[in-house]
Amino acid sequence: MADRNNSLDLSDFAKAAKKKLQSLSNHQFEELAMDVYDEVDRRETDAVLLATQNHSTLVTDTTVVPFLPVNPEYSSTRNQGRQKLARFSAHEFATLVIDILADAKRRQWGNSCDSPKGMIRGFLF
Repeated sequence: MADRNNSLDLSDFAKAAKKKLQSLSNHQFEELAMDVYDEVDRRETDAVLLATQNHSTLVTDTTVVPFLPVNPEYSSTRNQGRQKLARFSAHEFATLVIDILADAKRRQWGNSCDSPKGMIRGFLF
């Protein structure tokens, strides 16, 4: 029974998070998408570095970046948000990426989930 209640709470939390994502202005959404892209790049780079790291040596602080570095051109709030992306688990982060892609599609094509005429599986004919 506890699992059922937790899944309901998680579902409600996910719905609330999607509503917040949808309520972002286009500018805020674009900044979030750019920050998430940067975090994807950081995670992939770290994975490659760790995979190619000589296992007989210790991983040093200079080879692994725990979060996106501070960008002096961004506000402190944005920099903090960029750093918080590193705290997401792989599953949570993948869910965020999927939600961003779905909302980007919604923003581009309108509220309708239908593809525009001539559009089939992402290819324009």
